[in-house]
Amino acid sequence: MNLQEKLKQANLDKDHPVILICKDGEDVIHVWEDYQEEVLASTGIATTLAELITDPSFKGNEVLEEMRNHDLLELYPRDNSGFSDYVADVITENFFEFDWIDRHTEQYDYKRGFLTLEARVNTTVGQVLAADQHTIAGWKVNTVTDLGHMTIEG
Repeated sequence: MNLQEKLKQANLDKDHPVILICKDGEDVIHVWEDYQEEVLASTGIATTLAELITDPSFKGNEVLEEMRNHDLLELYPRDNSGFSDYVADVITENFFEFDWIDRHTEQYDYKRGFLTLEARVNTTVGQVLAADQHTIAGWKVNTVTDLGHMTIEG
């Protein structure tokens, strides 16, 4: 059963707010200066986030709006090709300036550890149900209901 089928079974209103969450990470040597950029590139989480926020089902999301408000999308050639790739590059280039991807390093000792990267997108049940199934693959849904916090994994 995929994420959308599980979300339908939760019987939530289409306007009910949810948070889509994607997490990834890997072992690192945290004394090296560029370990965060290396994990960002090797996990592909910037591309995963870009594919989600550029999907027409998630039109008007906060991440894309913040990019527009800071004129980060102005250089995109308006030929409708490769927009998702362009947005992934914007995410990568602005990794430290914006909080689109949270990062946390668990230090095992003075040089080794594990870096976790986490992307979160605020949306609604209706938008998740309208999205292409492949776009939301690897994401989980987190929401609050009358019964408490609920997490649905695909």
